[in-house]
Amino acid sequence: MVNKRGKPISANEIDVFIATDRNTYKKLHSVKAYRKGGFENQFILADSLKLRLDNFVGIILKDKKGKILISKSINYEDYILPEIKSFEVKNSDESQFRNTPFSLRITAKDFNNLNVLDGKIKIELETKYLKTTYEPSITTIPITWKHEQNLEPFGETFIHIPDSIFPAADLLYDIKAVLHNSNNERLEKTLSINYEYFTKKPNLEARFEDGFVYAVYREGKDTVSKKGVVYRYFPNNFSNLNVKKDSITFPFKEKVNAIYHRFNFWVDIDSELNFDKNNDYNFLTQEVSIPSSLSVSGYYLQDSLIMTIQGDRLIFLPQPKKLCPAALLASCLPALLPFLVFWRRLLNQFLLGFGKLTLPFFG
Repeated sequence: MVNKRGKPISANEIDVFIATDRNTYKKLHSVKAYRKGGFENQFILADSLKLRLDNFVGIILKDKKGKILISKSINYEDYILPEIKSFEVKNSDESQFRNTPFSLRITAKDFNNLNVLDGKIKIELETKYLKTTYEPSITTIPITWKHEQNLEPFGETFIHIPDSIFPAADLLYDIKAVLHNSNNERLEKTLSINYEYFTKKPNLEARFEDGFVYAVYREGKDTVSKKGVVYRYFPNNFSNLNVKKDSITFPFKEKVNAIYHRFNFWVDIDSELNFDKNNDYNFLTQEVSIPSSLSVSGYYLQDSLIMTIQGDRLIFLPQPKKLCPAALLASCLPALLPFLVFWRRLLNQFLLGFGKLTLPFFG
């Protein structure tokens, strides 16, 4: 014990009192210091002290002059040792998957570290919310499941959670485990579990890169060969978009034709292809827009036209053999026209140099 300045008290001996109320003090004994400011003592709360259960009892330490050094109170209660010391509920995996065994592992121990023999466990399962649905009929249907059984006398108690109770959806559910015994002791644990409809999550990836369009179907991290459909969108003469549809197999790679503006890929993730049915829940789709930002620069040098085309898209032009510059230019123009506007004066000068080639759309 120390004083207000933090230094050990100088008393060599103190008296220990017990109080049942503010006016009733009873001295238990005196305690001598084993070093300056250090005291140690213990006593038994015997029936002879005439203490009343469920009441506060005061412990007072005084010096030999009767000055109170410390006073504390404790709650005096009847001591009843509970039968259940620990209760644990563990899941066999972080998430539950369709067609994959999933169970709870439950243990309950008494104060002798033995299994609680008269324990009964009650399981209540309830969906918290739906994350992804794979059938149109599934909206917010609540799912509940209950199970009750006795604890095993040795080892862990396993409770299997069937996947047949879940719909074709990814969801989160809460599972509450309640343990009780013959003494009406009750303990409760709650876990939140993710349910995944697919063991390996399907995913469709598509991208445009270096003049090619790519599409890959994956299950988890694995690339899987799978049938699908591609829709190619291109403009017509009335500024509307036409659609070209083809069946394909993933993984898919195609050199982009200059007329296509957009690609849309579809894959059925659960059954054979049936794109005519009115159900989008079993399909994955991915869209790729083809960038068309191009810049053209050039200059006329003697009998040559030097052009530079820059952009994030490659245009594939025909490769004629041994053509003069005018013939080469004429063969390339149909592919370039959707994107380029040539400098009129520069092109006319180039064409006049050869004297024979005329293009009516340039005047």
